[in-house]
Amino acid sequence: MGTSLKGKGRIVLTELSLLIAIVLTLIPIGWLFWNSFKYHRDIINLDNPTTFTLNNYTTLFSGSSKFLTLFLNSLGVVFFTTVLCLLIGSLAAYSLSKFRWPRALTATVLGASLFIQLVPPIALVPAYYVILNTFYLYNSVTGLILVNTVFNLPFAIFLLKVYFDSIPDELKEAALVDGCKDAGVFWRVMLPLAAPGIGAVTILVGILAWNEFLMALSLTSTPDAQTITVGIGTYVQQYSVRYGEMTASAAVATIPIVILAALAHRYIVTGLTGGAVKE
Repeated sequence: MGTSLKGKGRIVLTELSLLIAIVLTLIPIGWLFWNSFKYHRDIINLDNPTTFTLNNYTTLFSGSSKFLTLFLNSLGVVFFTTVLCLLIGSLAAYSLSKFRWPRALTATVLGASLFIQLVPPIALVPAYYVILNTFYLYNSVTGLILVNTVFNLPFAIFLLKVYFDSIPDELKEAALVDGCKDAGVFWRVMLPLAAPGIGAVTILVGILAWNEFLMALSLTSTPDAQTITVGIGTYVQQYSVRYGEMTASAAVATIPIVILAALAHRYIVTGLTGGAVKE
């Protein structure tokens, strides 16, 4: 009886902790959306009576605003970064997992791919600036796509390799016996089985690319190539902060990721835990 009560107490404590974590997470988001419908004067002076308005949103999408361009740039960076990470990462992960490379070579490749993530990103900005400027990719969406791919590719390779490791080798051997080539085994057998892992990588890489700020700020100079995160930062000006437009743009930037994560949370959980146990 005592053990049962302890078990129920742990469950209640766990659920209460999760509830508190959810509330603490939602409060800033709710406050953000709340302020996005208020005038600037009401945001900076809480004593003023709140007057709700859509003026912040209409300003964002007015003809003189570059917000739509920034939004589309972010979508482009996220889409092509994710595609490149999935294409290169899945091929690399499958090769490292299912082809019998020497362990020293595998360790070297994985170690080298992770080395870039051990270096502070700010330390790489000068090198990326020189490289992109040399190839005429500075201040371009293409340059941001390549930089984001370099940063996110090691994560994609590691997660996908773990997932491919959980798929029995007998399936590959059976497909080869049936006359399927290595490329066919990958595209027709292994890739569908790794769908949860691919879904997790898609969502997580997309979120990382969408939220990236430092490289987008350092490697672009005009709104034609900048992303939405940089655009939000421009509302903090030398003599004032345009809180209304900043909160509205941040609210709009939050919506796609929240919807994407809500729709694909099952793939994230399955993808992150699916390779934990190899049957």
